[in-house]
Amino acid sequence: MKTSTLIILAVVCIIIFIAPLIMFNGHGEDDGYFGGSDDAASEQIEASHYEPWFSSIWEPPSGEIES
Repeated sequence: MKTSTLIILAVVCIIIFIAPLIMFNGHGEDDGYFGGSDDAASEQIEASHYEPWFSSIWEPPSGEIES
């Protein structure tokens, strides 16, 4: 391959890598970016006013143990 072709490919790769970092700079989960599927599912369940038909027999003593 020619040197100019390699340089162009390198520049395109750098642009592809840097563009998302620039576009989402300063944004986070508070802004609604990068939310996971667990968050989206729990929001939909809460919006549907679903009520579970059973409860757990044992509750863990802390949230750390539960996770």
